[in-house]
Amino acid sequence: MNSERASVKIMVTVICAALYAVGSYLTAYIPSPWGVGQFRPAVVIPAYFAIIFGPLPAGIGAAFGTLLADSIKHGYLYPGSLIAAVPGNFIGFYFMGKLLWKKFSWDRFIIIINAGLFLANAIVSILYVFAYKLLYQN
Repeated sequence: MNSERASVKIMVTVICAALYAVGSYLTAYIPSPWGVGQFRPAVVIPAYFAIIFGPLPAGIGAAFGTLLADSIKHGYLYPGSLIAAVPGNFIGFYFMGKLLWKKFSWDRFIIIINAGLFLANAIVSILYVFAYKLLYQN
């Protein structure tokens, strides 16, 4: 029974990653309102997985999904994504899943989803600035 649960978790994680990668890639060319980064409505996909399947499938799925989308967009394993977007997406959606899984209410959802997206964006922003300085400036 335990191996069946593990295989279901793996399958759900892979589905989350694939859906998030496709959704992110389809909107990858829409700039954010700040002119840096992307507008990503696909964040609803790992958020849904966080609520329904828990923190680990959502966190890992979001991390791999964003890496896939960014790497396909740029044509190579994109270092900015690997250094910044992967940890930010993992931590943000893991946090959401940890606080929402099996404890869902609309009030709780609104507070946690905003806090999780703020946390994820802050991590990605800070790490991306660090990565950019490390990789591209002498």
